[in-house]
Amino acid sequence: MDMRFLSYHYSPLKVIDMERLNHENIAKFLDYCRESDPF
Repeated sequence: MDMRFLSYHYSPLKVIDMERLNHENIAKFLDYCRESDPF
């Protein structure tokens, strides 16, 4: 399977995980932008 396909479809799940991170050494997640044509 093409890794670009996996990355494109699983990105929203990664964003949710990033929002949950809370540690003093990790910057806060501010925003997420999704392009209509990523490649």
